[in-house]
Amino acid sequence: MTKLRPSNSDVMQKPLKLAIALSLAATALLAACSNGDSDASMESGASASQSADDHFEGDAQNESVLTDEAGNELSMGDNIVLPTDWPAQVPTPAGSLIAVSIIDSSTAIGTWTVPGDVYAAQEIFKGELDTLGYLTNAAPDLSAEGIVVFTAQGNGLDVTVSATLGEKDSDPGQITILVNPEF
Repeated sequence: MTKLRPSNSDVMQKPLKLAIALSLAATALLAACSNGDSDASMESGASASQSADDHFEGDAQNESVLTDEAGNELSMGDNIVLPTDWPAQVPTPAGSLIAVSIIDSSTAIGTWTVPGDVYAAQEIFKGELDTLGYLTNAAPDLSAEGIVVFTAQGNGLDVTVSATLGEKDSDPGQITILVNPEF
């Protein structure tokens, strides 16, 4: 598993750093879940959930939806539908949505599989954010081998976007978008 380099910058606040680290960990977990046997994936997801004090628990009627104590849902699957409460001022990349959790109108996370060059897809998405008036910046301190991260600020939001290569060259890459209120 690739380790992130320690940050040399104190510009970002601790909650955002933690959220980014968690989103990258979630991306790795989701990649494992989307590439493996669904029963094994749910078992590994349950183990991860138990080690995090049962933060998210499975729904007996719909195994692709996990819920935490506050009622927040994490939906996982292949080509799931983007919920209508996704923050309206944040576009989404072209690709197949495989995981999404929305806390409120300014806090959400989603992961899309992207065929082809994931870094090119990330640049196209970055251009969409630029067009919408977001100020985008590279985040080399958050990037690692196989993962390129940039941040965007605008419309009262901080958006962190990571592009992750597939495990194999033949696997699609993933783009994860983490949306938080602007600090």
